[in-house]
Amino acid sequence: MATGTYSMQASALRAKQYALIDGRPCQIIRASFSNDECHLEVKDLFLGNEFKATFHQDDNVEVPNVDRTEYSLVNIDDGMLNLMAQDGNPKDDLSTPNNDLGTQIKEDFESGKEMLG
Repeated sequence: MATGTYSMQASALRAKQYALIDGRPCQIIRASFSNDECHLEVKDLFLGNEFKATFHQDDNVEVPNVDRTEYSLVNIDDGMLNLMAQDGNPKDDLSTPNNDLGTQIKEDFESGKEMLG
């Protein structure tokens, strides 16, 4: 078992969860069950490839421990995003992307839209 993972029975896997399929970190797009099989449609998180995997429902599948932290956008200063975690810890080491997403972030922030991510 890889570090930072735990085992979960294939029958317990659901859409939007993460799993290691053939050693690759994937997000489950669809999970369906028939007879004693679990059919997964997944997307490789790093390569973007979508593929299918089939397991017996009682097979163990490695699932990564995922820590998620949401931040509020507090300010944009000289192209840097000033973020605040829910616990009050600041994060200010992200620059505004130089693309359509960056433009949208700036416009939404300037219009007063609450920004979480």
